[in-house]
Amino acid sequence: MSQTSEGIGKALATAIKDDAVPARERRGTHIFQNSRRREIFTLLTTSPCLGTSELAARCGLAKNSVEWHIKTLIVSGYVVRHDAGRACAYYPEGLISHDRAIMFGIINTPRLGSLFRLAVTSPGLSQSEMARSAGKSRQWVARGLGVLESAGLLNAVADGSNSRYYPTRLLPDMAEEFYGHSREFTEYIIRRLAKEGGSPPTVTKKGLDRVLVEMGYQTRRFSMEIGINPYLTCLGC
Repeated sequence: MSQTSEGIGKALATAIKDDAVPARERRGTHIFQNSRRREIFTLLTTSPCLGTSELAARCGLAKNSVEWHIKTLIVSGYVVRHDAGRACAYYPEGLISHDRAIMFGIINTPRLGSLFRLAVTSPGLSQSEMARSAGKSRQWVARGLGVLESAGLLNAVADGSNSRYYPTRLLPDMAEEFYGHSREFTEYIIRRLAKEGGSPPTVTKKGLDRVLVEMGYQTRRFSMEIGINPYLTCLGC
């Protein structure tokens, strides 16, 4: 961990003095005091552009419960809704641009995401081999591979009468380019969390793809993991 990373929380603590927290503020409720809401937001920072059904499945929650938390996060300015045809997905404000939402929607869709992960972990498989590994029909796999190729995420290399599929450099290159924005997003989310009240939020741990932030009121501090480079988390999925 660099000195710069360690200094984020200290700098904010200096800038936002909290020597005497008013009694009403100590009794307040932080938007992320709810552990399920923290879980949903963390998931969206590491896997942006998930829909409510997928969020519910991954978090083990009822869909209407997820919808309630998402609505709260949208109203509070932490989450943005992205519409793609009849479907809608969600991503954290400030983390990715609107034009990248389509790509993340593709990667994090269960069907397409499973094919992409298969190509990343086992590069060079043919369509038939992917169908066997995925337990799906060749037609199902062919449609998914077509979408992933069109998005620039996979390349098909001819091998006799077959094609073999390999991940492109798109995500690794984007992950490397994103490092600067990772720092900007970290600073942005810390400033945003500081407005929730209570003691200043503090970065207690920082990696290349996520940070651990402690926040809340003096007697009710809690931690939340926040993804800061979704390209890296997609590569590591």
